[in-house]
Amino acid sequence: MPDGIVLYGEDDHATSFIELFPVIEHLVLCARNIWLDCFIRGVVPRDVASSLVHLKYLYLEEMCFLVNEWLRFLVLMIVSSPNLEKLKLVCFEEHSMGFDDDLFSVTMRECSDIWLEHLIELEIDGFGNKKPYLEFVKLILAKSPVLKKLRLKVDDNDEVLKLLEALLPFPRASQVVEIIVKYGGGNNIVIHPVEIHVKEVVSQISFRPSNQ
Repeated sequence: MPDGIVLYGEDDHATSFIELFPVIEHLVLCARNIWLDCFIRGVVPRDVASSLVHLKYLYLEEMCFLVNEWLRFLVLMIVSSPNLEKLKLVCFEEHSMGFDDDLFSVTMRECSDIWLEHLIELEIDGFGNKKPYLEFVKLILAKSPVLKKLRLKVDDNDEVLKLLEALLPFPRASQVVEIIVKYGGGNNIVIHPVEIHVKEVVSQISFRPSNQ
């Protein structure tokens, strides 16, 4: 059995296909195509037949937090992967799909009991300062006791300060997690574990290149 696989095509029937690889360690998926394959067909998976206990690295590209079905698939993969160590998401916003706040609340309740005891790093490219993004990060911070790095890439420089104000009060299960916010074409703000107020990091906000 291979220890890694990449799924892109709409006809892969990904949730069924994944179950054929119980020892898979690295998985790359295109969330848009998973949605086309599973959800437009009227088949909304609630779980996978067997837990992906060997999965350590999950990479979802073309992920949209504003489409509830895509978020449900992400939650499904997380709760089915108890030994996940790294999660990377590359996001975009599908404005035409709309956002259902009630469905979002139900989806988040479905994963409220998770405990990600092995997750070391979460990276989100295309992070938006909106409720679905923030609530997801809040959940991960609260449920990941060994998390070391949270990397967020923000496309809109004007959102950086608002994002910091929202992020910093979130409870953190890990005492060592470092939050790195990338913005402005290569600039970084690094929030160290001891920093809990915006005033402690606001001086970092500039548009100078950073090597972090």
